[in-house]
Amino acid sequence: MQALKLEGALDKSGHLIVSKPISLNPGKVEIIILQSLAASEAITTQTLESDREISLKTASRTKVKTFQDLFTDTNPTSSDLDYDRAKWEYLQDKYDL
Repeated sequence: MQALKLEGALDKSGHLIVSKPISLNPGKVEIIILQSLAASEAITTQTLESDREISLKTASRTKVKTFQDLFTDTNPTSSDLDYDRAKWEYLQDKYDL
């Protein structure tokens, strides 16, 4: 089995575009795609922002009428919240550490 490392891109329709010609014999190939960290972070950030906008636009966060008033005055948590640090601070306050 031969292995090649190539650079390419995906277009909006999901097709893989390879920038250089490949010098392999015709036939079936196995393709492994690794996306660069910067590109995947940008996509993740865009997805999170669009999801947050959609959730903020929805009138109520629950279908249970009893809890609808509970969510009206709450603010969403920040995206850079460190859950482990928040848990540690809570436990320190609780047990006077």
